[in-house]
Amino acid sequence: MQRFERPDRPGPGFRCFVLLLIASAYSQASIKAQDALKDRVDQLIERLGSEDDAQAAKAQEALIKLGDKILPLLPASGNSAGSERAGKRLQEIRKSLDGAGNRSTGAAKVNLTGESLRLSDVMKALQRQTGNTLIDLREQNGQVATNPSIALDLKDRPFLEALDEIAEKAGLSLNYYNAEGAIGYLEGAAMMPDAAKPAPQEKYVAYVDAFRIALNQLLVSRDFATGASTANLRMEFVWEPRLRPLAMKLDTSKIEARDDKGRKITASVSGESMELAIRPENPIVDLNLNLSAPPRDAAKIESLSIETELTLPTKTLSLAVPDITKQDSKAEMGQASMRILEFEADPPVWKVRAELTTPRPAGAENLDSYRESGLAPTVALTKADSARIPLNGGFSVGPGNGPGKLVYELLFVDITGRPEDHGLVVEIPGELKTVPVRWTFQAIPLP
Repeated sequence: MQRFERPDRPGPGFRCFVLLLIASAYSQASIKAQDALKDRVDQLIERLGSEDDAQAAKAQEALIKLGDKILPLLPASGNSAGSERAGKRLQEIRKSLDGAGNRSTGAAKVNLTGESLRLSDVMKALQRQTGNTLIDLREQNGQVATNPSIALDLKDRPFLEALDEIAEKAGLSLNYYNAEGAIGYLEGAAMMPDAAKPAPQEKYVAYVDAFRIALNQLLVSRDFATGASTANLRMEFVWEPRLRPLAMKLDTSKIEARDDKGRKITASVSGESMELAIRPENPIVDLNLNLSAPPRDAAKIESLSIETELTLPTKTLSLAVPDITKQDSKAEMGQASMRILEFEADPPVWKVRAELTTPRPAGAENLDSYRESGLAPTVALTKADSARIPLNGGFSVGPGNGPGKLVYELLFVDITGRPEDHGLVVEIPGELKTVPVRWTFQAIPLP
């Protein structure tokens, strides 16, 4: 008769199973913490509209104590909290947290830690924590929208750095040209069937505040007829989508460069001020820079420092209504206002007509008429989980019922869920400033 004995202690298989359970629980801790914070904020916001002033004041104090990490979780406008009383308290909260409508050019910070975080949860958390919009472009480009698990240890990591790491670990490529005021993501070529992985290349990427600059190409040409030599550098300048700059200038006299022999490298046209074409809805601009090429005995550009100036909204007026289907629902902030005139659903299109009053922002007098056209409001649908859906079907504008009023007809296409579960948020530039951005690349090999 065969005898079975129970082991005195668990075997290796059991121990592995326990470790997997622990890792799985730990991996979701960061995401669950964010969800718990949002639930807490939502509960306190509901109490802001209480007729009991003591209860409302206590909720306001509790929200302020939670700190500036709750700013992305607050309603974009006081009216979305349910009452005028709540709206005033929300404005006081924003002022106390020193974030009332401000668009800091400092990098938005990301905190995500776990051994097995689902990509969908990661992307939602990124948007909640930073206010930047991300769009999954895989299905509309014929790709399978997989949901892999990745390990992350991101603590106060700048948004664009964090996004690069997430994209690399999830096998994604990033698309900055989707014209929706967002960063899109696709399946990376190396992850697609039968795609050969490219050989690893040295990357020249600089992260400065809320900006990412990548040097993608360096070409050297030598004209044997004239003896002129030129080094052409092609760069991508990316910003966090929440910023939406309007103008960018590059003064070639501020370029500092030397080769590995210590010799100075100058711009081909020194003292020139280049104005670059920017489309605020695309968070990227291409930089094409010509330098005098170093002599042939130089092996690399030892150091290259470049400075640009960006004109962008540093303060915004945010207007939001919680339900796009409610006619005559309103939102106000200062001299800016929004009113829902009409909603119509004709699947797959949702049409929202809204009347906006948009004051001219401080600093707009320094923009020419072409650049000033970029001051159009930013529009998005909002969901209960704080996710934003950018305007994706276009819009038209006509005169409103009164001076300074315009009527926008907004089209949203292929939106999932019920219309009444979606709000509308409109962000209007409130103040413009020009800020310098300077970066440096080191040890760039010459071809």
